[in-house]
Amino acid sequence: MDPENAEYDDSLDDRLPAGSAIPLTLSPATRTQLATTGVPVDDAIVYLGMIFGETPQEDEFHAVALRDGQHYWTARGDSPWTYRGRFDARVCAAPVPAELIRAWGSTSLFGSTAPPGTTRQPNTC
Repeated sequence: MDPENAEYDDSLDDRLPAGSAIPLTLSPATRTQLATTGVPVDDAIVYLGMIFGETPQEDEFHAVALRDGQHYWTARGDSPWTYRGRFDARVCAAPVPAELIRAWGSTSLFGSTAPPGTTRQPNTC
């Protein structure tokens, strides 16, 4: 997590409403935190963002690294990152909340990428 982002303010006075999603800039420290889960991300494209909760402890953080599939992590509040697994975008997508995908402007990366004529089963990998 990168609480030094200009978009992220954890003071209760200036927070966006609960449910608001924002992209965050990946810091070297966050990249290192993700890698400590056993998945190297030094050469990966990483999408990082958060969804505001009612309080900073309820904020949800999501990260997706594009490498040999979509690798997905989550964190809540100031808890450490939890690796959720690898997803094959041709078959299913990482269970990233839709509002965060829209905030990233990356619907084509995380939307249906199944080959024509196949049925994509979201979040079943």
